[in-house]
Amino acid sequence: MTLRQHRRALDYCTYCPKLCRCACPVAGVDAHESHIPQQKMLALGLMDHGHADWAADRAEALWACAGCGACQSWCRHGIDVAAALRAGRAAALARGAGHPRLAELDFTFRERLPRLRAAARANLPHERFAREAQVAFYPGCEAIANAPGEVLRTLGVLDRLGAEYLRLFDGDELCAGYPLWASGHEDAFRTYAARVARALGRYRKVVCGCPACVYLLRHVYHTVGVAVPCEVLELSEFLEGFVGRIPQTRQLGPVFFHDPCHLGRLLGDFEGPRRLLRPLTAAVHEFSRNRAAAACCGGGGLLPRTFPATAEAMAEARLGEVLEAGVPVVATACPTCKRRLGAAAARLAARGTAAVEVVDLVDVLDRTIDVEP
Repeated sequence: MTLRQHRRALDYCTYCPKLCRCACPVAGVDAHESHIPQQKMLALGLMDHGHADWAADRAEALWACAGCGACQSWCRHGIDVAAALRAGRAAALARGAGHPRLAELDFTFRERLPRLRAAARANLPHERFAREAQVAFYPGCEAIANAPGEVLRTLGVLDRLGAEYLRLFDGDELCAGYPLWASGHEDAFRTYAARVARALGRYRKVVCGCPACVYLLRHVYHTVGVAVPCEVLELSEFLEGFVGRIPQTRQLGPVFFHDPCHLGRLLGDFEGPRRLLRPLTAAVHEFSRNRAAAACCGGGGLLPRTFPATAEAMAEARLGEVLEAGVPVVATACPTCKRRLGAAAARLAARGTAAVEVVDLVDVLDRTIDVEP
């Protein structure tokens, strides 16, 4: 994707009176004027038009974006700032102006894949893997790498719901390629996407535990000429199919629900997780910024690698309302959000604030449904 496709967006943002600045969670916590959406687009436009050199220090602002889409939801012209900045990242890489913390990302991404498969094979039941199956579970690299126990818990909950027929995806391609896509490695992403599509083609339907992976598989792959030959469902969509027949024995207390950016704004699924949570909890509280206006947890756009302090501050800021309300539980539907918000809650607790627990939909089901299938 070339920057020429984004000329309208760059021109509109260049002359905009910064109407979306309040929507950007990055600018909201780091207080850098250069990181508001309009200024990031202005910097990109100046470099694209040849009015400024492509230098790493100038291009750094292109990576001060979580790709959450909040600014687009706010924008009266529907400008997709995140897409333009991703194209800008690709242009910066081509000119040797990439972010220094991502200098070897293409290599480390490829090197990580066999380690992910080894971790999956070491920590998950061998009998659940299948090279071919009607329905496969594709956990996502975040869960495999950082929380294999949560994958086991998901399988257990699915069994108790009567979905014991799900098999685990068996292959090296346990990541859909988000790091390559988000960093601007366009050619590497296109090649890898074709590989993933071939691997997933062994299954009729794939249930994926990561909303970002689902967004790539459904909406991004085809933009680089790759067709995914199977139906792809996000895990919360699959779980929602059990609403009305969940063998519930207890109810949790009230929870706040955090909308994951990829599941909500980018995939358009705001109500599904709420329909699942309402009968299982005493109340579902809403953040003041919810649904299309929800604030990002800081986990997207490779922000934890390029601007780690900003990413952490975004997650902590998101929990501010929870602490004020005195509701001790936040529920979400994304493994990355759960990890980022959970780490933020631990940091805040270490500073003496009230304890907040971060759970996902599987955790809620695990605590509220019958033990036996």
